[in-house]
Amino acid sequence: MMESHGRSMDISVLGLTGVVIDGQDVQLSRAQRRLLSALVVLSRPVSAETLKEIFWDAADDTAKDHTGDLTSLIHKTRKRLPPDRLVLHDGGYLLQLHAEDRVDIHRFRELVKQARVVHSHSPFEAAGCYQQAVDLFGPRPLPDVPDHPELIAHTHHLLTELQDAREGLAGVRLALGQHRQILPELRQWVAQDPWNEYMRQQLMLALYRDGRKAEALKMYEEARHLLADSATDAQPGQLLQKVLSRILIDDPDLDLRSRIAQPPPVPESNAIAADRPVPARMLNFLKGGKDNYQPDRDAAREVMRVTPGLADMAVLHAEWRRRVIIDLAKAGIEQFIDLGAGLPDPSNLHQIAREVIPTARIIYVDVDPVVAAHARALLLEEPSTTAFVQADLLDPEQVLLAADTQRLINFAEPIAVLLTAVVHLFPDDVSGAMPVYLDAMAPGSYLVLSVGTTDGLGEEVVDTIQQFVPLYHPRPRDEIASLYTGLEVVAPGLVRLDDWRNSRKLKGVDAQPVLAAVARKPGGHTRLI
Repeated sequence: MMESHGRSMDISVLGLTGVVIDGQDVQLSRAQRRLLSALVVLSRPVSAETLKEIFWDAADDTAKDHTGDLTSLIHKTRKRLPPDRLVLHDGGYLLQLHAEDRVDIHRFRELVKQARVVHSHSPFEAAGCYQQAVDLFGPRPLPDVPDHPELIAHTHHLLTELQDAREGLAGVRLALGQHRQILPELRQWVAQDPWNEYMRQQLMLALYRDGRKAEALKMYEEARHLLADSATDAQPGQLLQKVLSRILIDDPDLDLRSRIAQPPPVPESNAIAADRPVPARMLNFLKGGKDNYQPDRDAAREVMRVTPGLADMAVLHAEWRRRVIIDLAKAGIEQFIDLGAGLPDPSNLHQIAREVIPTARIIYVDVDPVVAAHARALLLEEPSTTAFVQADLLDPEQVLLAADTQRLINFAEPIAVLLTAVVHLFPDDVSGAMPVYLDAMAPGSYLVLSVGTTDGLGEEVVDTIQQFVPLYHPRPRDEIASLYTGLEVVAPGLVRLDDWRNSRKLKGVDAQPVLAAVARKPGGHTRLI
């Protein structure tokens, strides 16, 4: 049983071997990396004689006893690790792990297991798990593991696990219509293992769906030549033959963008709740809209009494959002998902985006039945390019797999996901849902974020606002920043809304701290705004 001893180690051996101790990288020599990778992969005590065979080939120097070299290597490696990690046990050397230690092999297997568990009902999450697992190996798997008979079976097993994970990732990406995202990796994997017919079939399918029929057919011919060069009479297997025949006749089923079953619809409610304030209608009133009732107006006025800059902040936020949408459209974004969209107003996303791109496609998402009723009425005339999805944004699968989302959004192309003025209306942590959204976004996609923050906001003000908006939960800066983990934040970074690129300075806004950021997923063909 592993015990906790305070200092933690993160050990990586699947890619380049490395050790991180309490958050600090440890500098290791080539020999130390090879020693640690061998001990981790074998995961048992290894005798001194076996280690000498692994690191010093007897055929090169039969006269020399490498006991001193091994002793020196063990001593130097121990000095780089916390105490009681590299120990003698049962006649051999053992890398002893403690409860707080983490090894990437274990993490890889946990991710693959999770991907398989959620695959049927949460394919976007499954894709994210598979991707994280595969990425642990890096571009060159197991580079520091010595090539020795003691290790061959273990490395072969790990590489087989990697192959299974790659195939799982390719399958779910293609099922989600993300053929363009997986194409570079499929090319690389087929180049590394040209005899793998399943991976070659997936590459042919991805190329065909990306409009590259000739290249897809070339992949089949390449397989045929491989077999011919091997001096056998074999032909490509059934997997390749079947996909070839379907490509040749342009089978329409090959173009099916997503084969994932649609989730059950969210039950709709006709309850308008005109007798109590609703945050979406309060915001509508602050923006000068007409879709609100007396309780909404009364509550909004009371909140403005203690936070007089609230109306100015609503105006400033609408201006900021408009500028960002236009910049994104100019940068090449043609499809948008607005999470927690709220009630329609003069700054509707689809109207702004179409000033630049008349064919822009938009999905509005909100769980509020009041918002649903208004939004559907507004969008009746534009079903071919705009739709409303009634869903909880904390359930990303419900949002991303909705029939209208799948109909309008091509996840192989960059999108913009807007999460504006909504996170602070959730008492729960929203960060758990974000990796699913971010994984679904193709390279070159953007996340647009604005959140009420606790930075500079007194507890008394928060308490007063919560009397009328019980769901108001401003967030600290660090929590807001965690929402775009893995993305590249564009200048000026995560800043107060009134400091974001020449925003207007309006009276009273200082009392309404809102942080804003725009972040881009690396890669893709869109420009940096």
